[in-house]
Amino acid sequence: MVKKAKKDFTSGLDMLIQKTTVSDEPGTTKGEVREESKGGKEIGKQITITIPSSLKREIKIYCADNDISVKDLIIRSVKRYMKVDAD
Repeated sequence: MVKKAKKDFTSGLDMLIQKTTVSDEPGTTKGEVREESKGGKEIGKQITITIPSSLKREIKIYCADNDISVKDLIIRSVKRYMKVDAD
């Protein structure tokens, strides 16, 4: 079941990446991928998810206790998950 979930997540992520990086700007060819940066910094994208309210409360408490923003916790957690899952 984990393999199927990973495959579904990966294929969905690939589709999302393709949709967000194809440029429709003048001077680019159809399907050309543009670098998403502004002034040397990567452009941020917003993701909206729904989680149980009890988990949100736990996350906020953890972040307050450990002096970390929710955003940074989520980014670090996803990166760590993807690194471990790739092994």
